[in-house]
Amino acid sequence: MQTTGMIKKGILAICLISICSCASAHRWHRHPHVPPRPVATTIVVKPAPAPPIQERFTPNERFAMALAYLKKHKQLSSKKYAQLTGLTKARAEAELDAFAADKRKPIALVVKGRKKTYVLSLQ
Repeated sequence: MQTTGMIKKGILAICLISICSCASAHRWHRHPHVPPRPVATTIVVKPAPAPPIQERFTPNERFAMALAYLKKHKQLSSKKYAQLTGLTKARAEAELDAFAADKRKPIALVVKGRKKTYVLSLQ
């Protein structure tokens, strides 16, 4: 009977040793060729609010500029309008689209493929 108790203790000892050695084999110090993982610290900073957009011209002045340009030239692109007024290209295109959508204003939208241009309408 004493031999089975010794065998049980031996089996238990072997199981514990194998479990512990297997668990510690995943640690980095057991593998000298693998460097430890670097620790990264992320600092989150709330961004400062954007300054308000200062426009050099009022919307009426920009509309007058667009009309004056269209009287001298056949068409107006949003890129050229952005250069004239100092607006961003996206904002200039949105403003020209609004001018073209307003039926009281003599600007019409012409789409050729992917290019959008604006011309004087024949009111």
